[in-house]
Amino acid sequence: MPLSLVTITFGPRYRWHSDRRLSLFDQGLIGEANGFGSIFPATTGLQPDANGFAAQLSGGVDYKLSNRFAIRVLDAGWSRTQLPNSTSSVQNALRLGAGMVLRFAH
Repeated sequence: MPLSLVTITFGPRYRWHSDRRLSLFDQGLIGEANGFGSIFPATTGLQPDANGFAAQLSGGVDYKLSNRFAIRVLDAGWSRTQLPNSTSSVQNALRLGAGMVLRFAH
């Protein structure tokens, strides 16, 4: 069965050279992972959902167009979740992205 996963994480973000055209950022986040729509092993048998620990480390590059808009040239991150499975109960994922950034406060 396919897995549906929602992570809720929080933590600090650090930005270098936020006043320049090109700026770098990194962040470390921790929180909770909620898996559902699949099958998870449990001591009482199988269950359709599970909760566990989540952590994310990521960083990237923004190219500022104005004080309110930027292009996110690269956003790369690693996610680790700990949901029950029949082996190590650890899942790792690599995330790559790009897009637009809208800042509401400067």
